[in-house]
Amino acid sequence: MRAHRLVGLAIVVVVYCRGPVCATSPTPGEMAACRAWFDRHLGPHVATLPFSFSYAGRRSSDLLSSWQADREVVSLDADRTRHTLTFTDRESGLTVRCVAVAYHDFPTVEWTVYVKNTGSEDSPILEDLQGLDVGFVCDDQGECVLHHNLGSPDIPNAFQPLE
Repeated sequence: MRAHRLVGLAIVVVVYCRGPVCATSPTPGEMAACRAWFDRHLGPHVATLPFSFSYAGRRSSDLLSSWQADREVVSLDADRTRHTLTFTDRESGLTVRCVAVAYHDFPTVEWTVYVKNTGSEDSPILEDLQGLDVGFVCDDQGECVLHHNLGSPDIPNAFQPLE
């Protein structure tokens, strides 16, 4: 039996937030900006995916349109919906799966990218996997502020807002 390698990248992005600390109640404008970002990058009519890679020397942006694509949407609860996008290279069996969770009560989207060789042979070289490959709109002076947190360290302030 052939061993399969599985690669996963977890990304949590607060798509839109203003001020020194994000408010606990997002504005309708913040929610609309998050929905618009989601629709462009992970929605049913994706313009550009928020992740990228090179496979056999070709960029994913050039490859994925010719791969088999499947989408599954599952309501997890009143505040979250899981969107799973799966792309399969019919020739090699490489599968790229992006599992994204959209939050309806806060302007946040998180996703994890999984890569798996389901073929019977070694796949071509997969490289330059970027779990976050997107552009951000800056103000007139070219200033951008990325709001984030530490993530999952086991410390009391692991999810405090940072800039």
